[in-house]
Amino acid sequence: MSATAGGYVVYDCDIGNDDAWGLLMLIKGERLFHKLSLTGQQFEGISSRRPYKILGITCVQGNTTVDNCAKNALRVLESVDRLDIPVYKGCTNPILPRTWTRERLFHGQDGFGDIPDLPEASNANTHKEHAVNMMYSFVCQYPKMVDFLLVGPLTNFAMCINMYGSDFLDKVGNIWIMGGNYR
Repeated sequence: MSATAGGYVVYDCDIGNDDAWGLLMLIKGERLFHKLSLTGQQFEGISSRRPYKILGITCVQGNTTVDNCAKNALRVLESVDRLDIPVYKGCTNPILPRTWTRERLFHGQDGFGDIPDLPEASNANTHKEHAVNMMYSFVCQYPKMVDFLLVGPLTNFAMCINMYGSDFLDKVGNIWIMGGNYR
């Protein structure tokens, strides 16, 4: 398994409980690898990893709505004092309309299990640019240096490919996808 391509990561998610934990681990890793790079320390199994910077969190409709996804991302960021990481709202619907009805929402309506009295997150920290445009902007700014961690529906990434084609894909570092299963 390779290290990050050049030190930049975009976390594309439909943030429910699972993606929240993934985001926390990504933030912890960012701090750890930065610290290791400053001290020259090496730990077995991670000595080849390079420091990375989280460029942004892009939200997609999936476990919950894009608005709830952005709120949940901001709740996580606020809980670890990392509101410096920008959050971008992306695609609000799948590329193809669903031909089936969801029978239950595993992560609840809000993506966080519908837990009452969760702290409200301010949407003021949500950036106005669309997530798909930001994905393209990031790879143009840092060609071959941006890795994408895609842990929700792949709609934002697919739309970026549809809009920008090989001009986008040729500039992408690594693509990491959390797969799923049926039944």
